[in-house]
Amino acid sequence: MQSATTATTSTTPEALERGDRVANFVLADLKGAFRLFYDLTQGGPGLVALCDGADPAAQTLLAGMSARAAALKALGAELFAVVAGAPERVAALARDAAGGEPPFPVLVDAEAKVNRVYPVAGETRGLKLVLIDPNQRALAGFAGAAPEALIDDARAWLERHWRAAAPVAGGRPAPILLVPDAFDPALCRALIDAWHGDHAELGVSGSTDALLYDRKKSQDHVVRDPDMARRISRTLNRRIAPEVLKAFTFKGPYGFDGHIVLGYDAGRRDFFGPHRDNMSPRTRHRRFAISLNLNDDFEGGELRFSEYGGALYRMDAGMACVFSCSLLHEAMPVRKGRRFVLTTFMCDPTGSQGAR
Repeated sequence: MQSATTATTSTTPEALERGDRVANFVLADLKGAFRLFYDLTQGGPGLVALCDGADPAAQTLLAGMSARAAALKALGAELFAVVAGAPERVAALARDAAGGEPPFPVLVDAEAKVNRVYPVAGETRGLKLVLIDPNQRALAGFAGAAPEALIDDARAWLERHWRAAAPVAGGRPAPILLVPDAFDPALCRALIDAWHGDHAELGVSGSTDALLYDRKKSQDHVVRDPDMARRISRTLNRRIAPEVLKAFTFKGPYGFDGHIVLGYDAGRRDFFGPHRDNMSPRTRHRRFAISLNLNDDFEGGELRFSEYGGALYRMDAGMACVFSCSLLHEAMPVRKGRRFVLTTFMCDPTGSQGAR
C-alpha cells in the first residue's frame, strides 16, 4: 500500500499500509444482531468491502462480491461488507444486490464511523476494499476504480501473493507458553479416571448450552469434587502462575473459571473448531486459557493458532499450553486413540468460579 498525501490542515487518517492493525468494531448485521468484527474472523485472509449505501456504486460492489464469492472463498478469503446507511436501507440494498441473503456478513455502519478508520489511498466516496491477514493486519487496499475492477484486483492479489500456512510441526510461533510437567502422572491418571466415571456431551463452554457439532465435538467431565478442584487449583498456582508472571507479567489477582476434562475420540473425529474464549457476556472475565494434556498416546488433536501461521502444537502428557483468551485457536481432530485434556481459565476474580 502507498500512503495518501495529506494536507497539513487535514485530520484524515493516513492510508493503511501493509502491517497496520485494522480497527476492531461492533456493528449490527442485517438481522439487527450486534457483531464484534474480530469474533467473525476465522483465521483466513479477510476481504472487507466498505461503501456508502447512498452511492450508486455500492450496489455494483455488493453484487460483484456476491457473484465472485465462491471464487474468492476458494482462495481462502473470508468476505465481509461494511455499508454506511440506515439499517432498513442497507438491508434492502444488500439483499437486492445478492438476489437474496448475501453469501457473507453485511454489517450496518449506521453512523458512518467505521469507513473513516479504514482509509485507503485513492478512494472516492468511501468505496474501497481492504485485504487483511489472519491476524487482522492490513495486506493491501484497493480503491479509485470501478467496483468490478477492485474485486478483480483483490482476487488477482490473492492468487499471486496469498498462500495459507501449511500445518507443520513448527514455524512462526504463536504467543503461547508451553509448561512441561505442570501435572504429574498421578494427577493426570486421576482426572482420566474421573472422566471415565462421569462424562457427557456438553455445549460450547460459556457461550451456549446447545450441542454445535459443526463447532465442537467432545465428551466432557466437569470437575465438581471440591477436593479435586482445590488440588487442581493449588497445582496450577504452583506450576503455572509463576511462569505466567515471568512470560506475560500477569500477577493477578485471579481465580479459575471451573475445571473441565474433555475427551476427544478418534472414532467420532472429535475436535473443537476455531474460537476465542472470552467473546460472550459469560466469558469476558477470562484472561488466560490453560489447555493441559493428560495423556499423549493418541494421534492428531494438536492445537493450532491460525492467526500466527500453520504450526501445530502437540503437548506431552502433563504439559500445559497457556495463552490469552483473545487468541483464535482450535483443537484439530483426533485421528487415532483418545485425547484427554484439562481446560480451565485464569480469570478476573469477580467473575470466577471455583477455588483459587
